[in-house]
Amino acid sequence: MTEISLENLNALVSAGEKLKRLLTETPEVLEYLRLVSGGEEKNILPVKSDVLVRAGEAAQVLGVNKETIYRYAEEKILTPLYTPYSNQMKFWLSEVKSVVTKAG
Repeated sequence: MTEISLENLNALVSAGEKLKRLLTETPEVLEYLRLVSGGEEKNILPVKSDVLVRAGEAAQVLGVNKETIYRYAEEKILTPLYTPYSNQMKFWLSEVKSVVTKAG
């Protein structure tokens, strides 16, 4: 086994923490690494972060009325979220779209 100095070990830990922070804060990097891991680089679109949508917008995506969205929240089909200083129910767009996938 190769010996490593405490200084080098500390440098590796620091680099690892920086990498972890980078990967946590920028999911596009993870997606890029996943796509090029086979050694072959591909042209890719950047990964967009998910967005929150209000109940009315979720209803439009699903082609239903807002009451149906509220029922989905009650039945735990969708998970309602509330942003600070707002009492409006919001949902992750990706979760709303997954309801379409499950139903369709």
